[in-house]
Amino acid sequence: MADDTIIQEVERLIAGASPEVELWHVEHLAGEGLLRVLIEHADGVDVELCHAVTRALEPLRDRFALEVSSPGIERPLVRPAHFDRAVGEMIEVRLAVPVDGRSTLRGRLVAADPGALRLALDDAEVVVERTAITTSNIVWSPVRS
Repeated sequence: MADDTIIQEVERLIAGASPEVELWHVEHLAGEGLLRVLIEHADGVDVELCHAVTRALEPLRDRFALEVSSPGIERPLVRPAHFDRAVGEMIEVRLAVPVDGRSTLRGRLVAADPGALRLALDDAEVVVERTAITTSNIVWSPVRS
């Protein structure tokens, strides 16, 4: 995860050049000097859009190598709005502390509120505190139920 200063700078640069582009997530891989920027757009993300955003982020190139892409089908869920959009979807959450002996939960996201998620698993419904989640993402399946 990138610090707030870097995120704000990325947001400002993208908004100035392409206000229709949504910044999905920024990840700073300090050991590699890499800034990974995930973007979304109502019409989808293609190579041309990634190139345009990379150009908009040019002022950062003296400090970081840049990687700009779509969050993909199995997109990470990071911000509260991501979870709100994912209600009804299959997701996977990895936990800092295991719940019922499980450090990874996979289930349908039934509800998302600021403090917790409610997941329907195969065998039960569980509530997971957001503070317990280390990472999470959509689980893509070619077959929708």
